[in-house]
Amino acid sequence: MAGLVQSYTRQLGELLTRARSLDQETVQALAQLPPSPGSGKTGPKITQDDLAGLKGKTPAQVHAWWENLTRGQQDQAIHDFPREIGWMDGVPATDRDKANRIGLAQQKQYLQDRLHNPDMRLEAQDTYDELQRLEAIEKGLVQVGPRGLLLGFDTAAYAGNGKVIIAVGNPDTARNTGVWVPGLGTTLEGQTSGNLKRMVDINNAADGFTPGQDGDVSTIYWLGYDTPEPYNLSVLQDTRSVAGSQPYVDFMQGLRATHESDGGHLVAMAHSYGSTVVGEAAKTGHLPVDDIVVAGSPGMHVGSASDLMNDPRHVWAGASDSDPVPRSGAVLDSAAVVNPQLIEYIEHSADADHGLAPSDHSFGANTWMADTSGHTHYWDGGSESLNNQAKILAGAYSKVGITNGQLPEDWR
Repeated sequence: MAGLVQSYTRQLGELLTRARSLDQETVQALAQLPPSPGSGKTGPKITQDDLAGLKGKTPAQVHAWWENLTRGQQDQAIHDFPREIGWMDGVPATDRDKANRIGLAQQKQYLQDRLHNPDMRLEAQDTYDELQRLEAIEKGLVQVGPRGLLLGFDTAAYAGNGKVIIAVGNPDTARNTGVWVPGLGTTLEGQTSGNLKRMVDINNAADGFTPGQDGDVSTIYWLGYDTPEPYNLSVLQDTRSVAGSQPYVDFMQGLRATHESDGGHLVAMAHSYGSTVVGEAAKTGHLPVDDIVVAGSPGMHVGSASDLMNDPRHVWAGASDSDPVPRSGAVLDSAAVVNPQLIEYIEHSADADHGLAPSDHSFGANTWMADTSGHTHYWDGGSESLNNQAKILAGAYSKVGITNGQLPEDWR
């Protein structure tokens, strides 16, 4: 009996030893696996030095870095460095939105504290003005609803004119994405609401021309450059458009990097002076778009559509018969200009700086039909002006009404 007990004891000891060995092997094996999302394993903490090391990296390289982080590291970076992550081209749209909303709340609290600080009363007006610009962003996000994504903001940029990027629909999952650049006199506080309405309207119209599921269009309001002021002649120069071109290229390359498939249809869209930004961006040869669509353009700093796209059939321009900008290159309403010598100077300066209007038939672009009047009504609901732009965005080229050019095959 004693021998039997000793045998059982020995066997039990061996089993326990083997079990401990297996536990250790399991722990070691699990340690080699990448942490699963939500596991709490964050890896090394992301630091300011890590972000500094990304300076000069392409959006594709930034995206590769981001995807190599654990979900915990990504969340930590979003919460610790919201303003940096929020502006980072190559970070997915939903993560940029999370970061920017955190940054927006932090900035609002900072400004409110500053406004009520008696030591800062001499700067109270500037603080109040910046709060107004911030609240314009908040109102804009409410305006576009749950599909809105805040992809960047800076309420102090450009002497208070500000910067903001807001998407209607997720560009990382949409089959068709248009990124629209505004023109003269656009400021964060003054024009965000009206321009977001344009984004919603063209989004809805384009969605109606896409086959299959609803909601597969993203339209993005890109106020990411220093727009010319209406009270000086900066609109006749190329300084602002040249400066804005690389940020636009980087943003578009970031959208290419973060898209969840290889088949997304990416469209550069612009109005008025914004088209010169797109023109400068396209001239670099690094703008990764499938179509360029402009309205009321004074010129795009090139001589022909083939200078913008390898296939000029994918360059589209529209101009109202009563829009003075494509005819003169000026953005002043002709009714407001009473000096003939000033008109002559503006036309000469604009032609010299912006080149031939892309809506001119000799430019070689497809000229889409515009049935609206003036310089600012290309997005009126139900108009052919709006619908033709929406059809291009949806890749429904065969449905676009043109007065000049050749229609390409519909987008795949």
